[in-house]
Amino acid sequence: MNIRFLETVLWLAKLRTLKATAEQLCITHTAISSRIAALEQDLGVKLFEKSDQGFEPTPNGVKFIEEAGRIVESYHKLRRVMLDPS
Repeated sequence: MNIRFLETVLWLAKLRTLKATAEQLCITHTAISSRIAALEQDLGVKLFEKSDQGFEPTPNGVKFIEEAGRIVESYHKLRRVMLDPS
C-alpha cells in the first residue's frame, strides 16, 4: 500500500468510473483496476462493487475511504511543510 494507491481509491470513490479515474491520474484503467485489486487482496476485503451508477464503495470501502482521506491529507500537509519550512 502506498500513497498513490490511496489516492486512486479516493478518486474512484469520487468519479465512480475507471475511465474518469484513469484520466484524472494520467494512467490506464488497467492500472486503476490493478491498484484496487492489490489493495483488496492486501486487506482481505472488497472496497467497491460495480453498479449501474459506476463503482460504489462497500461498507468496508466507506471506512477505508474515510481513513485514506485523512492519510492523504496528512501526507500533502507534511510535503508542504517540508518543502517550505517557513
